[in-house]
Amino acid sequence: MISNALKWKAKPERLERKQKTTIRMDRRIARMAKTQPMISSREIKDGLPVSTVTIRRRLCEANLSARSPRKVPLLNKKKDALKRIRFAKEHTNWSKEKWRNILWTDESKIVLFRPRAADSLDHGPVCKYQNKILEEVMLPYAEERNEMPLQWVFQQDNDPKHTSKHTSK
Repeated sequence: MISNALKWKAKPERLERKQKTTIRMDRRIARMAKTQPMISSREIKDGLPVSTVTIRRRLCEANLSARSPRKVPLLNKKKDALKRIRFAKEHTNWSKEKWRNILWTDESKIVLFRPRAADSLDHGPVCKYQNKILEEVMLPYAEERNEMPLQWVFQQDNDPKHTSKHTSK
């Protein structure tokens, strides 16, 4: 036991395994994910000699985390039209003063500058909705209008970016 202890030498520790992908492959993986945000790791793997786990690891290293699209019910034109008609009939007798308590919003996509692929991958629509529409447009508008009452209702549709927990806060 003593002779073994005397022969023992500390081996340099190796913290990482050698990567199976090259820098060029990593760039290709990131580029594919940026140009096609809904592509799966399995689809990216086609033509590359690595596993889907390695692909996901490289995407995480490039700050491109995986997301799955939110499942929303399909619109039913007839049912939704009936809901809108019912809403209109229920609120036909509202006075002008009562309608002034409601701030309506519906956004349209207007591209001022050509977006980069990376911009659409961050937190995309939710952050843009919160920063651009709510903070920079809606709140100043409500504060500037003298006829808006102190307590008002903000009315919006049920788009996922409107109903997210972060937006609700």
